[in-house]
Amino acid sequence: MKRLRSLSLRRQLILMFCTASFMILLLQLFFYANIYIRQRNENTAEIYANINRTDMVLSQTSEQIEKTGQSIANNPYVQEYLQLQNDSLSESITERSVLAKNISNFFGGITGSSDIILDIALVDRTRSLLTYKNIFTYSIYQVISRQIDFESDNPELAPVWISYSADDSSLYRHFAYVVPIRHTTGLYEERNQRTGYCILWSRQKWLSEVVTGTAATVHSLVAITDGNNRIIALNSGRDTQAVVEPIARLMGQVEAHGLSNTVGTYDFLGQSSYVLIKTNPQSGWKSINITPVHEVYADIARLFYQGIGLTAVSIAVLFLLGLGMIQGINRPLTSILATLKEIGEGNREARLKVRYKNEFGTIAGNINDMLNKSDWMTQHIFDMQEQLHKLELMQKESEILALQSQINPHFLYNTLECIRSIATVYKAKEIVVIVGSMANIFRYSINGGITTTVQAELECVTDYYRIISIRYEGRLQLSINVDESLNSCTMIKMSLQPLVENCVRHGLEVTDDELQIAISGWRDGEFAYFAVSDTGSGMDKEQVQELNDTFQTSWARDAAGRQRSRIGLANINGRIKLYYGKSCGLLVDSEPHIRTCITVKVKLDRN
Repeated sequence: MKRLRSLSLRRQLILMFCTASFMILLLQLFFYANIYIRQRNENTAEIYANINRTDMVLSQTSEQIEKTGQSIANNPYVQEYLQLQNDSLSESITERSVLAKNISNFFGGITGSSDIILDIALVDRTRSLLTYKNIFTYSIYQVISRQIDFESDNPELAPVWISYSADDSSLYRHFAYVVPIRHTTGLYEERNQRTGYCILWSRQKWLSEVVTGTAATVHSLVAITDGNNRIIALNSGRDTQAVVEPIARLMGQVEAHGLSNTVGTYDFLGQSSYVLIKTNPQSGWKSINITPVHEVYADIARLFYQGIGLTAVSIAVLFLLGLGMIQGINRPLTSILATLKEIGEGNREARLKVRYKNEFGTIAGNINDMLNKSDWMTQHIFDMQEQLHKLELMQKESEILALQSQINPHFLYNTLECIRSIATVYKAKEIVVIVGSMANIFRYSINGGITTTVQAELECVTDYYRIISIRYEGRLQLSINVDESLNSCTMIKMSLQPLVENCVRHGLEVTDDELQIAISGWRDGEFAYFAVSDTGSGMDKEQVQELNDTFQTSWARDAAGRQRSRIGLANINGRIKLYYGKSCGLLVDSEPHIRTCITVKVKLDRN
């Protein structure tokens, strides 16, 4: 005991687990060994009961047939009929006919009330045959006459059981009970003289049902053999030809020991089998039950293996529980020691991760409370990161304002150039319209914040169209088809007007052709789309691909750095991406000398 106490806690727990597992194993083996013996005895008793049931049914049926045969042999009509049948006097013919009719009625009552007897036949001393249903034919009679001497005058001749096979097969499917009939009336010297035979022709089907219903296991062989060891009945599912010779050899071994009844273990069809043989005293037939030994113990073995499996599972569960207990004690101790060592080496962020709500959890909680005094550093770092995020947002907004501020001088320059050109060429009153529209656009661009409504942006486009249509004398046609539900939604200022201006610059200033510009707008989920298309010179696929790649990869900061001297599509794309995110922006689609369409994608946001 003292040595046991000196062991480490882990080793003590392991020793306890091993001892408990060994005890459980012993108990399980003892329990299932007793079940094994009990189940084996029950299976053996069941086999005995089955063979006894077969023999009992066979005995009852034999007794019933024998009683029927004796009642027929002692029947007055039968006695008188056979006596007259053996008399050759012609005056007895009428009387024999009447008696035959009475006998037929008598036989009809017997066969009608019996499920076993198929037909009844009478044979007189002259071997004449009288049957009730004509199922027992003369050819059957000839086969049976080879086994019984119907002409013998032996007064001691006893009733006999005979099996019959019509096709000389190994299974004798019918059998007959032959009863000698002796004269019981008349003069004393005439009594006990044999006057004929009664043959009860029986069906074999009921024997097959008996042996099939008394099979102990799936592969048990239950058979009934006659006095010559020929198979009369065999349980269904068995091949008769395959078992004829093995049964004959088995019966030879049994008879060599002078036994009529036996119980033992024999080799049958290459398997060690329990063999039970019981001879019926009435018929001399044998009831045979052959069951493979391994099937007798099949259920027992399965139960034993299940017990072993259950024992293994129990030990495994105990092992897991023991392992859990060991780890439950060893792991928190190891964790506490390792963390304390780490803290001692200068890692102030280390924390104990003990989740148990026991003494170890209390110790770990107290240590963590002491370490949590340094959490203010983490909070300080979080505050600094938040401020940095706000500065980045402010920087983006400044970039948007800087990019937007590039639009105003550029637009003002173009407008003044337009006024100068018109004044030089026409010296007309259209200057009033141009100046008014210019004032509206200029006021729209410098008032308010970054965003405006869709309706205000379209009005700006309309003011620009008034100016540019006067300059180009009707060469420009503008159509606007925007979903009215979008009018109150917001978008970045000067997003559509520069696109229209781009169409004019590339469609009217380089040619003398007319130009049609169409603006359409629709919504799709949380996004709004605006398409600005023109019938200008268009672009080839390489140019379109280059522009779209630029729109996908370039941001406003990059665009502003490369294009500070002019307003371009990259400027508009950059402002939209900065404000709405990477999923929004511009997309170009064009066909050379046919059309160009620029689609603007923004997020919906009602004002």
